[in-house]
Amino acid sequence: MLIAGYSHAGNLSLAKKFFDRIPQRNQFSWSSIIAAYAKLGHLDSALEAFHSVPDPDVFCWTAIVAAFAQKGLGDDAMELFQALILEGIELDSVAFLTILSACSHAGMLIQARYFLDRMSSDHGIAPSKSHVSCVIAMLGRAGQLLEAEGLMIDTPSSENAVEDLLPGWMALLGSSRVHSEIELGARAAARVAGLNACKGSSYVLLASVLHASA
Repeated sequence: MLIAGYSHAGNLSLAKKFFDRIPQRNQFSWSSIIAAYAKLGHLDSALEAFHSVPDPDVFCWTAIVAAFAQKGLGDDAMELFQALILEGIELDSVAFLTILSACSHAGMLIQARYFLDRMSSDHGIAPSKSHVSCVIAMLGRAGQLLEAEGLMIDTPSSENAVEDLLPGWMALLGSSRVHSEIELGARAAARVAGLNACKGSSYVLLASVLHASA
């Protein structure tokens, strides 16, 4: 989509001109211009565009939630996401990743755990590696490493266990280094090694844990 291309190039004027020339705007074009405004720092214009959308779908809602999240306005992003839920619009994995990212930027760990739990229980969406890793990173920053480990242990994986689980265990291993948690770091390194992936880097991180605690 040219709108996204123009915004990535920092040219809002051309993005707006292209959008204005679209004879029949659909939800994708609306969400693209909302994202363009937000990316280039025009949050008020992004919100104005959102309010101009007839019957916004999940893509437009996600775009405006992301707009506030990018500005670090976690409370506003949260209110918008709750409004999206109240609208009865079917959510998707991208919408949940957006609100989890907003929670991460704002340090809203309790809310992040809530939404991660509700993905599957209320909406039937299985959390992906990106969703879980986002919360794992938050738990790690908060020093709640045992809870992070428990979340990883409870996370189901598909046939591609390496792709599903490796990012989370590596994030936990990195957090173990930051907090000098030797035993937990060893367990995380063993999990990574058990996936037969990145063995070298996992033990380099473990060595860093041991060094930091010495």
